Order: sequence, then structure tokens, then C-alpha cells
Amino acid sequence: MVRAVRFQIQRGDQGKEVVDTQMPEHRWSVASRGSASNSVEGYSVVTRLLRSDSGHPVIAVAGVDPRDTQAAVEFPADGHQFEKFSRNALPDWERRNFQIVLHERIFGKSPGSLNVVASHIW
Repeated sequence: MVRAVRFQIQRGDQGKEVVDTQMPEHRWSVASRGSASNSVEGYSVVTRLLRSDSGHPVIAVAGVDPRDTQAAVEFPADGHQFEKFSRNALPDWERRNFQIVLHERIFGKSPGSLNVVASHIW
């Protein structure tokens, strides 16, 4: 359902990374990280398609690794974080598809911070 979108998670030279398919020089990744680390960072993509191939609206959340996905799932539900995105979005973003690339800092098993590093609204 999200094969033709702008921001995609792909396997790169250093492992998985988020790639901007319209500007392939824009890539987001972190060096390999061990599971024993207390503080890690990563990237994820939140995609909302109002009309998907299924005929229904879809919200897809995917991270470079499972911890990134877990942290990013909280973004749409966090009113404060989502409001920061919507303040800088197009005036009618509510009626459009969008993608957001997030940078996460994770402490242990808990997300510590989420920041929007790129977005695309169409």
C-alpha cells in the first residue's frame, strides 16, 4: 500500500535507512546499534493515505527497527507532537495525504523524544 510513496525504508550499505525517493541524496540512518544500549536514536516514517488501494484510509507507521516503530506509533496519538507538525503544514492538510519522517531518541524501552525531520503533503 505504501510502495509508491516518497519516503521509504530501504536497505542501504549500512543497513536499513529512510530514503527520499524524489531526492535520493536525502537519507536518514544511524550507525549500527546494539540492543544492549540504554540510549539509541533512529528514524521512522508515518504515512496517511486517505484513499488507498484497499479503498479505505490507511495510517502506516514503520521504523528502521522495531524500537523506532514503537516510538513512532505514539506520534499520531500525542496531541502536542502532532500539533507542532500541523502548525507548519499546509492550511488544508487535514484533507490530504501526508508522510512524516521522524527522528527518535529512545531510552531503554521508552521513547524520549520525537522530532519531525521531513514531511510531504499531497
